[in-house]
Amino acid sequence: MTTAAANDLADRSVTLADPAQPTVLTVDDEASVSSALRRLFRLQGYRTLQATSGAEGLALMREHAVDLVISDMRMPEMDGARFLAQVRAHDAGIVRILLTGYADIGATVAAINQGEIHRYITKPWNDQDLVQVVRDALSRRDLERRNAELAATVGELERFVTYAPVGVVYTSEGVVQRVNGTTAGMFGYTEAQMKGMPGEQLYRSAEDYGDLASRAADVLSRGEPLHHEMWMRHADGHPIWVQLDAPVADRGDTRRGTWWMMQDRTEIRNAQQQLQERFEELRLTISKLEDAQNQLLQQDKMASIGQLAAGVAHEINNPVAFVSSNLNTLRRAVRSRFAPCPVPARPSASGCPSAGRSPCLPALCRRPGWRELRRAGRRQLSWPRCRP
Repeated sequence: MTTAAANDLADRSVTLADPAQPTVLTVDDEASVSSALRRLFRLQGYRTLQATSGAEGLALMREHAVDLVISDMRMPEMDGARFLAQVRAHDAGIVRILLTGYADIGATVAAINQGEIHRYITKPWNDQDLVQVVRDALSRRDLERRNAELAATVGELERFVTYAPVGVVYTSEGVVQRVNGTTAGMFGYTEAQMKGMPGEQLYRSAEDYGDLASRAADVLSRGEPLHHEMWMRHADGHPIWVQLDAPVADRGDTRRGTWWMMQDRTEIRNAQQQLQERFEELRLTISKLEDAQNQLLQQDKMASIGQLAAGVAHEINNPVAFVSSNLNTLRRAVRSRFAPCPVPARPSASGCPSAGRSPCLPALCRRPGWRELRRAGRRQLSWPRCRP
């Protein structure tokens, strides 16, 4: 079984117990030293790998992720300083510790000055001191990694703020502390002009600034972001409609300052107003169309009523004309029959015209068909009734 296989088998319990623990590689040509170091670091919960030469240690690093290397100074073929120099070339983030005797102190100091090792431990070592050195070295390594990550994040944020398509402003105590080019162009200033500018200068009036400050204080004091739109002032004085989004920089201390993200939405605002105006015009046009439609419907109804009335009048005129025509015929017939008696006499007590003044009427009253003739013409003629 190879040394690497033996190391994996020996440390399997530790790896399964907590795979997140750091991995420590010890390199020493003396088996007793390697065994002592393995027992010491396994008791601390570390995963350990052992190698008996520099070449074997480099091979293990190519197969496993290593966090810290402890190497003896005096080894055949490749001493500890040369080995740790190659470890640095392989991964500069690996912590490198050198075990050395007093006789090798000169070479050790040279290795430290060249940056090849972080610390050195003299033989014989104290277990507690060695464990503490390893802990401190790993903690420092973790801190350096976090600092590097934070520095990379800060760099990314700097690039985002600089080249962001939206305006980014940082204010503290009412004064602009940081601004990007997008914001400066939005308000018509340069970045240098806006840095140190009172925030109130960007608003149309002190009342607008006070209203926003009051609203922001209420919302941001609760650790909540502010979303707002309002009119602000361009450098040349004309108003611009700006959308504001403002999360607090530090929820634990809201007095530290506020980051503002701003977008010029003047064109969108104007488009919305024009759209609203067009909508009102369209609504008015639709109302007029509805009125015209109602008028047309009313006209259609009146036309239908007129046609109906005309039809009814026509239907009524036909019998009226027929009756009128017959009455005229009857009038002519009656007049022709009663020509000898043009003036009716006063009625007598019997109801017939006086026989003395119109002797023809009593005879007419007794003629056959008189009563039928009387009924037909009674309303057209003014003669009184004739009784037999």
